[in-house]
Amino acid sequence: MLSPSPLQDSIRVVLCYLEAIVFFLIFSLSRTGKRVVCN
Repeated sequence: MLSPSPLQDSIRVVLCYLEAIVFFLIFSLSRTGKRVVCN
């Protein structure tokens, strides 16, 4: 399955990285702020 353009593919990868970073920041802040997650 080939993507129509490499530019679109790279944009998708960048968005995926940004989403992961934002999720990690929110997770870290909520864990250190509220202490609701027990690992």
